Amino acid sequence: MDKMKELDRAIASEKDPKTLERLRAVRAIRKFDHSVLEMARHYDVTDKTIRNWLRRFDKDGPAGMKNLPKSGRPPAVKMTKIKRIAKRLFEKGDLTTATLRDAIHRETGAKFHESYVRRTLRRLDFTSKLPDTVHAEAASDEECDRWYRTTMKRIRRWRRRGFAICIQDEAIISMFGKARRRRWTPRGTKLRMYYTGRRDKKILYGVQFDDGSQIFRFKDKFNSDSFIQFLAEVIRKKGKVFMILDGAPQHFSKKAREFLRKHKRKIILCALPAASPHMSWMEKIWSISKGATEATRSYSSLEEKIAHMSEYLRTTRFSVSIYPYLMRRLGSGNYI
Repeated sequence: MDKMKELDRAIASEKDPKTLERLRAVRAIRKFDHSVLEMARHYDVTDKTIRNWLRRFDKDGPAGMKNLPKSGRPPAVKMTKIKRIAKRLFEKGDLTTATLRDAIHRETGAKFHESYVRRTLRRLDFTSKLPDTVHAEAASDEECDRWYRTTMKRIRRWRRRGFAICIQDEAIISMFGKARRRRWTPRGTKLRMYYTGRRDKKILYGVQFDDGSQIFRFKDKFNSDSFIQFLAEVIRKKGKVFMILDGAPQHFSKKAREFLRKHKRKIILCALPAASPHMSWMEKIWSISKGATEATRSYSSLEEKIAHMSEYLRTTRFSVSIYPYLMRRLGSGNYI
């Protein structure tokens, strides 16, 4: 009786259809006195199969009805061989699903579908990634470490003198925005975004302070004059500023240096290491902002896009500390 109760509970909780079929056949015979031949005809199997199910139930109970492990067909190509081919392609910087599939076919004669190759790469602990672009003249991690130690000493010194600490950057805003987010659509329906062909653009100057405050301004061009105008606006709002920024020529031109000499008691510029945008929190702000505006709608004009982006920047606070980004390093990695 206890075994029948256990069988009923197993039937109520079982999810696998094959196992459930075996359990129900056993219950029909042992609890409701159906014959083996009746169950064989009902489930379209042989009477030998039904008797085998009964033996498994008598020996192991409901657990014996689970699917037994199967050996399956031996692989056409051993996993160790695929791993060697994948490693060789990776060292050449040319490991993709298609190149691995072709290399396996070329070296072993076996043809695999791309879905199988992808599953195999995951089993070998590979993962699919888009390569990060790194400038050929980017500063090394050691140079960035030295810059960080020196700059943090300067920051502490100028903060004691009442200077606000910030990081600054520029972004180009044009009508050539990309659809950064995939959308769901009914099958057979196309999605489109406006494209005007206009090549005009605006320059977005931005600065974020370590207290969370921020300033954004749109300018017509990225040159020394517009940069100096932006610096003047920042000084009017904050008084004294220690500004970290990249080494663009417009930031340290003759006009900019002259402006800095005149206002040396109010603003100090500190250039980031060469070609190191990963250390600037402003790069992340541009990515977030463009994703939130370009990815949500299309625009019929640049003016409409600027208006939407201005509203977004005016109402959004990017409350992340700038200092963890200053400590970011490229670290180890393979180059292709």
